[in-house]
Formats: sequence, C-alpha cells, structure tokens
Amino acid sequence: MFSPASTTSPRTVKSRLARQFGLYCLSLVLAIPGSAQTFQTASYALDGDPSFSFGATAPDEFAMAAAIQARLGVAVSVVTSLPNENVGFAPVMANSGTTPFHVYGPSFGGVIKDLNINYPVVTGITQASIRFAGTELDFCGDVVDRFILRVSTTTQFYDVLVRYATCSGPANVLWSFYEISAPRPLLDVVTPSPTPKPVRLVSAVSRKMHGAAGPFDVNLPLLGPPGIECRRTNVTSGDYTIVFTFSETLNSVSDAIVLSGIGRVRDSGIGADPHQYIVNLANVANDQTIVVRLEFVQDSEGHASPAVDASMSVLIGDVTANGKVTSADVKQVKAQVGHVVTMFNFRDDLNHDGFIDSFDVSIAQNHKGTAVAR
Repeated sequence: MFSPASTTSPRTVKSRLARQFGLYCLSLVLAIPGSAQTFQTASYALDGDPSFSFGATAPDEFAMAAAIQARLGVAVSVVTSLPNENVGFAPVMANSGTTPFHVYGPSFGGVIKDLNINYPVVTGITQASIRFAGTELDFCGDVVDRFILRVSTTTQFYDVLVRYATCSGPANVLWSFYEISAPRPLLDVVTPSPTPKPVRLVSAVSRKMHGAAGPFDVNLPLLGPPGIECRRTNVTSGDYTIVFTFSETLNSVSDAIVLSGIGRVRDSGIGADPHQYIVNLANVANDQTIVVRLEFVQDSEGHASPAVDASMSVLIGDVTANGKVTSADVKQVKAQVGHVVTMFNFRDDLNHDGFIDSFDVSIAQNHKGTAVAR
C-alpha cells in the first residue's frame, strides 16, 4: 500500500532546511580526527516527501526500489542494466553538488521534488527501473551503495543518480536523488523491463508445535472468511506464527506488518524453504481477526507485489471453527481425550502440548460464550 502524498507547508520547508544544516554541521564535527564520537543507533533513510526509513539495515537495490515505489506511487522494477544510461545528460535538471546545493527526492503522484523549496522538478512519472551502481565511502566512514534510477513518463525518460546526501555518524546515512539528467524521448531507448507480474501466494497457515506430535497447521484461506485459530499459547504473550508459501522461491520481502487487529510482528524472514516467509507474532489478542501484510515481495522469477496479505481469526476453544465457542466444542474435546494427536484432531489439543486431556477440556469450558465476527 502506498503512503498518501503530503502537502509540505512553509514551516515544513524551514524544518527540512534546519535539519539538513544540522546534519551537515554534525558530519563536519564527526569528520575531524580525534573528535569525540558517541554511539548512535544505526539508521538509514531516503529523503523524500515524506522521507522513508529503512530502519537499522542499509538498503540494497530491492529495498531502495520498495522505498521509491512507496513514495512515487508507481511500480519500480529492479534491473541489472539500463540502455543508453547517462545521469549527466545535459542540461541536467538538478545536481545537489552544485549551487544552490538543494536536495531532491520522490513525492507521491509520480513527482520528483526540490525538497528545499517544495517545487516539482519532474512530473507525470508512470514507471521506473533501478540498478545497483557500486559503492562509495561517505565522509563518516561508511561504505554505502549507490544506484541509478530511470523514471519514465508517457513520452520521455530521465536518469537519476541515487546516492548518499549526508551522514550523521557511522551507520547513520541519508540517501537522496543527487543528480537528474535532462529528459530524452522514449524513442531513443528500449524500456528496460515491463511492469513485473505479481508474485503468487499458494497458501497461508497458522503453525504451532504440539510437543512430540510435531507441528500442525491451521489453514488460512486466501479467499472467503478467515481461518480460525483455536489454540491457546502456553504463556500469556499471545505468540502465533503465520507461514506464507509462494509458488516460486523468494528473493526479498521489504517488511512484515500488522495491518489491522491487535498484535505485533516480533520477527520475520525467509524460511529454510525459500518458498516460505515466516512471520512470528506476539501480543495477539483473542476474539478478533488480525491481518498481516508482507510489503514489496519479489521472487526469483522477477515477479513482484507491493503487498501480500493473510487474515487470521483468533478464537480460543473454537475447535469446530464456526466462529463461537459452545457446549459443542467442549463435547468434541471430551470425545478426543486420551487419543493420539493427529492431523484429524489436533485442534482439540488446545494447549498444543501433544496430549488431549482435561486441560484442553478446561480451556474450551473457560471460553464458552465467546465469539468472533465472521
């Protein structure tokens, strides 16, 4: 989901100028040999309207493509080369290294702006491609990546050098659109890559270990009402795991977030099977539906999607999966007491300890009368 464009007020412009001046002064202090340097938390960002934070991880070409796509609001594909590339094609539209030393960056609606004066430099962008263009050493001592971005309108294209604008200490780097070429007609170049096809999500499940019986999955349908996770966590932390499985192996996922519902992402990453992306949740509340979103997913075949969602209803004790806990659920658990946990009755093992016993019956009884909207 793209972030909506924001209107920049004069006060915002003044704040941006003040921030840039402060970062510049700080970087000069850090560059003085022997000067005192305090520890800073790693922070990487792309300047724009608004800026985009990469958190504590330096961006590669896939993360930078995701950031620019989110800010421009148009598809950005990752390529290995750009025909007839020339960021210095004269007369250049912008160059942060020459007077007036302004900063440039992306804005929603397919616009590149002069961020110092909130003025559009390039408009009407409909698509873009980006490639990795090597590394360089910033003046804080970081080895940072640089990129070449090609943005296209319906009639012409521009080449843009994306490189660090400033730094405020080790591992604290801000990228911007450093140089923007003059436009060239689209007839002079072959479009490097069409808009990629979306990735294909095969399934999503909620997975829990059931002691020695092993892991069992609650299916989370991709269409229709969400699947119901009836099992209780063994502690009060509300931990659940959602496994996304794709048709192709994954290259990258920009981020995993809770789009709606009560809970948070504890950690996430590509699984041992690279077709899978695993999201570990914490503090998930009962009696609700939670939606987890993967942002900017790209697979090994070049398919890409800005967002992939999975929905899960959580209703502890609802072994019959009908959206409410009643005496029928208690009866079903009682009928399975003492049975071996299998793929056919694992829902009755409500505390997922590998045994169906009186503890599971108590869980169902304690949650009678609860329900979740369907």
